[in-house]
Amino acid sequence: MSKSFQIKIEPYEFYNKYASQDYVLCGIRFDFFEKEKHSFHSECSNKCLSEIMSAIDEYFNGEITKDTELYYDVPWIMGGADYPFSFEINVEKKQWIFRYKKQTNAAEFDFEYPMDESAIRDMYAQIEKQYAEMEWSLLGKSHLYTFDLPQKEFKWCYSAKAFNEALNELCKGRKIEAIYVSATNYANPLRVSENYVNYYVGSEIFIQMEGVLLNLLIFACGLFKWRSFDNSEITVTGPRLDFIQNGDEEFCKIDDVYRAFKLGYRNAKIANVTVNDTDCWPWDANGFDESQLGDPIELPEEIFFNLENGNTLSFVGWDDDFAIRIKGVNG
Repeated sequence: MSKSFQIKIEPYEFYNKYASQDYVLCGIRFDFFEKEKHSFHSECSNKCLSEIMSAIDEYFNGEITKDTELYYDVPWIMGGADYPFSFEINVEKKQWIFRYKKQTNAAEFDFEYPMDESAIRDMYAQIEKQYAEMEWSLLGKSHLYTFDLPQKEFKWCYSAKAFNEALNELCKGRKIEAIYVSATNYANPLRVSENYVNYYVGSEIFIQMEGVLLNLLIFACGLFKWRSFDNSEITVTGPRLDFIQNGDEEFCKIDDVYRAFKLGYRNAKIANVTVNDTDCWPWDANGFDESQLGDPIELPEEIFFNLENGNTLSFVGWDDDFAIRIKGVNG
């Protein structure tokens, strides 16, 4: 391995791949040792790494005969974007220049590093060795669950008070066994912090409790739907370790997503449920019937499951998304 630079390919710990994607994402780090160490991190993919190795092969086979710039697309950004690193090939000087530009539209590169042919071969050897060691067939697989449920309509929640009463009747005194969100949301949370995960609009949420399953749809603030099932009515299949096939019909447990939830909720008994209310909703949802609203309007805004272990698990709707969060006794 070169003493002047090192390349490290790193699997993503919480990466979830769709089966339809023809690439597998990973991370890559470039470390350069001049007078001081310069390190650059980027997303990458198996396709990108293969393209770099192919370009090196073509160069040494004499197939690249004129100066060339090599850029690599970020595959999942619609409309096109490039990774922050690229290479400039100078055929006459027999060198490649590694370039890093943090801001795509910047006029100048933040860092450039010329590589002679010995260094180019070393770059190939480093990438080839690590590429062969990566478990590409496993990287990005998720533990997926599917739910076989009887036909039952969701009910819109037009009254936070009535919803509060119904949830207490259904949930009070039961232990929470598991919480599931759609694989689509699980794979792509909007924001993650300690005891908090923010998801996109309209995901089904399953809360498995002793004897019953609560099924929520949270579209936004004030726009909640729900239904419930006895355990005898349902079949839960999984976990199946696989790539996501249909992210709206496959589900994942939130147990350890990004190691976000430090406070416990599993196997905790529900002391009671409270539902905060709001008099507004951000947009008109299909099927939402304004004639069913009370006077005053008191739509649900956030559901609080107050647990006997002292923690509070809640589900809140916002403008066009929702969040799951847990708070302890001290907030």
